[in-house]
Amino acid sequence: MPWKKNFEIDETLDRAMEVFWQKGFDGTSLTDLIEATGVQRQSLYNAIGDKRKIFIRSLLRYDTEQRQRTLSSLEAIGEPRASLQMTFDAVVEQSSQDLNKRGCFLVNTALGIQAHDEEVQLLVRSALEDFRKFFEKQIEFGKIRGEFSKDLDSAAVASGLLGIFIGIRVMARGATGTTVLRQMADQAMRLLENTTAA
Repeated sequence: MPWKKNFEIDETLDRAMEVFWQKGFDGTSLTDLIEATGVQRQSLYNAIGDKRKIFIRSLLRYDTEQRQRTLSSLEAIGEPRASLQMTFDAVVEQSSQDLNKRGCFLVNTALGIQAHDEEVQLLVRSALEDFRKFFEKQIEFGKIRGEFSKDLDSAAVASGLLGIFIGIRVMARGATGTTVLRQMADQAMRLLENTTAA
């Protein structure tokens, strides 16, 4: 008799993602995944794969539903300075309201990236590079619109913005409070006022 799936893959991945997000790959057991999803071991294996494959599928789903969707909506604003301000306002607000101190699933994974295999490393690095490119694209667009000085080094500032964004996500996991996170976000926006002009 052929195997039949009696659960929704996306819903199962969402539940698995929550566990990995909270506990990380190493801290999550197969028992944790079974309890969170309500799906038995063999059914999980048949539909998705082993723990590593479930983790990768969960991370990909997070990237699609969280990062890619968010960046698309921010780009659609069409006003670079406002878009970047909203980016940092949102990360401070989300981090402050994150009562479980989970941070960002992608950033959390990046912090322990050396413990993961090449496929996970590539996924995380690609996602973070896309985020850096988003910042660079907004800066370049802002130069065209006259919102930012043409003397800004777009690539360097974009890397700085990404670093501060990641820093906010990391610090928000318990190392500091909202006031410091807000100061970090304000500092990010000040990078946009600096130029390389002598």
